[in-house]
Amino acid sequence: MKNMKFVSIVFTILISLQIGFSQTTGEPPPTPPRAMPTTNPTPKISDTVSKSLAQFTSQTLIPRERREQAYAKLLEGQRYIWNMRPRRSQTSAENNARLAKQALQKAVELNPALAEAYTVLAELTLSAPPHDLEEAIALAGIAVKIEPENFGGHRILARLYTIKSRLNNGILEPAWTQKAISEWKEVGRLDPRNAEAFAFLSEFYAQTKMPAERIDALRKWLASAAPLDPYFYGRVMGEGFELSPESATVKYGRALLETGESREAIEVLSRAIADNPENEDAIEILRRAVETADTATAAIAVQSLQQAVFANPENTSLVEILARIHLRTGKKNEALQTVRALRAKNAGDYSLLRLEATLLTDSGDVDEAVELIKASMKEKPSAKNGQGIGSGNAGTTFVLPASDEFSNFLFISNLYSQAKRGKEAAEAANQAYAMTENAERKQIAKLTLATAQQMGGDFQGAEKTLREILKQSPGNPIALNNLGYFLAERDEKLDEALKLIERAVEIDQTNPSYLDSLGWVYFKLGKLSEAEKYLKEAARIDDSSATIHEHLGDVYRKQGKPEAAQASWRKALTLTSEADEITRIKAKLDVKISR
Repeated sequence: MKNMKFVSIVFTILISLQIGFSQTTGEPPPTPPRAMPTTNPTPKISDTVSKSLAQFTSQTLIPRERREQAYAKLLEGQRYIWNMRPRRSQTSAENNARLAKQALQKAVELNPALAEAYTVLAELTLSAPPHDLEEAIALAGIAVKIEPENFGGHRILARLYTIKSRLNNGILEPAWTQKAISEWKEVGRLDPRNAEAFAFLSEFYAQTKMPAERIDALRKWLASAAPLDPYFYGRVMGEGFELSPESATVKYGRALLETGESREAIEVLSRAIADNPENEDAIEILRRAVETADTATAAIAVQSLQQAVFANPENTSLVEILARIHLRTGKKNEALQTVRALRAKNAGDYSLLRLEATLLTDSGDVDEAVELIKASMKEKPSAKNGQGIGSGNAGTTFVLPASDEFSNFLFISNLYSQAKRGKEAAEAANQAYAMTENAERKQIAKLTLATAQQMGGDFQGAEKTLREILKQSPGNPIALNNLGYFLAERDEKLDEALKLIERAVEIDQTNPSYLDSLGWVYFKLGKLSEAEKYLKEAARIDDSSATIHEHLGDVYRKQGKPEAAQASWRKALTLTSEADEITRIKAKLDVKISR
């Protein structure tokens, strides 16, 4: 542990050095360092040392005087590194880097078995030009070969293998991924409270589909100490990624939810929100958890949420979760009181008004909900923060201003659709259509009308409405996608449905809803390879869509991949709050799939 502390301090200085260079030159810090070619390559330190090491065995006795001289050179190199502080000029820093490297090279020449010197050399090789990643790997490899318990060497290798694995830059490189995992496990073994090791392990396990190992790593991350140098993790994973306990808690809750451990997920996230009512990520995952859990499990969160709402009464998301739990547990009055209490303090917040209307609709009182909206239309309240409503279908949404009558009628249409009252939903959509002369808004009203007609069972009417839109605007991708999806859902005119959706995808090639529709129509046509291809791409772009994951599970079932199907359906279940979807997906999970 003594050597580990020494190297950790040195690495902290080197990280600061990289940041300091960027402040001096005005250039961004290297992210992350990588090998750079030189015009006149010099012999590698690792090559020279390897030849010297070959002359030694574990029994070779290096004279005490030489060992003392080597250690003195190691300390000299450390002093030069200390002098490379960010406040120094770039010329001074570069000069100290050169002197540090010379001292460290001399140290390993005097004592080729001095593992600590190779570790510091490896880190210096990364921080100083030419930032030779391969040489750093070689030097760190020598350190751990000489001293298998060398913490600094293992951590350097883990970090550099992580860079080469492309952890957050695309498809993982399998060989480097396994090497990175192996080295991070060594780091965690040598320092059982190393947050960085377990954070990276959890990311690797998440991407390599190892849920049990991922959860175990996250638990160890939660029990870890605050890191001294958290910069590397954020630089590799991207902005917003931190090694904080709050970040670990959110990831832990998400992992538990994805593996079906709703009860533990709710317990963990509830405690986190009680401690920090402004943790929006934890709030969002808790919302998913309580909406997919059974009533008794969801009720676990009530006390913590009440505490969080008391501490942060303006947080609409917290109020919504608490109100929905009350509603699910049969406490309709408590649910409405929770929302109305916040509305009383924020009379102009239109999102709260619509939340109350949605809760009323969920509890079977859609007529009261509609009257609430109509009454508000006479008062003309303005939306807080310009919030609006979403409308659309087949996963496609558009946002409108919250406070005008046009969007109010569209919202009423959505309430009626939610209550499965298609006739009234269609009437409200037609009212929105009639009150606007704007061509774009007229199309939005027509799209909302088609949704109402589809949900009300008027399939011919929905098809007619969408074809009218396409007659006026042949390139409308939402109408193309929705008509194709409606046809595919009814197993009608599948060849036409395919062409319609292909046109939508041509217009917007990265729209996950359109890619989902394309995968789904291929599924209906029995072309399972194409279906899998487009649905996996849709899931890659939007991993939060229950519909996409449910469709992918259906494809896997047809392909005879029961484990993959079950995994996709379980993921879909964690992402939906719709009662019909929850019932349907649970039924699929309960069915035994023959191989």
